[in-house]
Amino acid sequence: MFDLLICDEAHYLKNAKAQRTKNVLSINAKRKVFLTGTPIPNRPIEAWTLLNALNPDTFNKRGFYSKRYCNGHHNGWGWIEDGASNLEELQNKMRSTILIRRLKHEVLKELPSKIRQIVTVPANGSSNIIKQEMDA
Repeated sequence: MFDLLICDEAHYLKNAKAQRTKNVLSINAKRKVFLTGTPIPNRPIEAWTLLNALNPDTFNKRGFYSKRYCNGHHNGWGWIEDGASNLEELQNKMRSTILIRRLKHEVLKELPSKIRQIVTVPANGSSNIIKQEMDA
């Protein structure tokens, strides 16, 4: 057993059936730290694998999680878990148990502000490209 497992780019572990996820989650460790710079869920079900791996005492029943946070329901052929429900409650539960969220400006103060541009490329093949900066 390891004392600590640190996994960067943890958002890649959202699919419990993927070989990568199975391999990483099979590592036995007393403590686990999953890092990602990518906001994880497009849907709450995509967070289930990570939440269960990090805190199986709180996130231990997938059926309950599915019904409570994914608007999970049976349609006669199988479970539909692609919805979202009680998101504020889920966020509060995550923040009180396992989630630490930091913004880029809090961690890397030396980085310049984000610069956004609209680049217009003429359809006629002209090399007159127009760049317009926007507020970030």
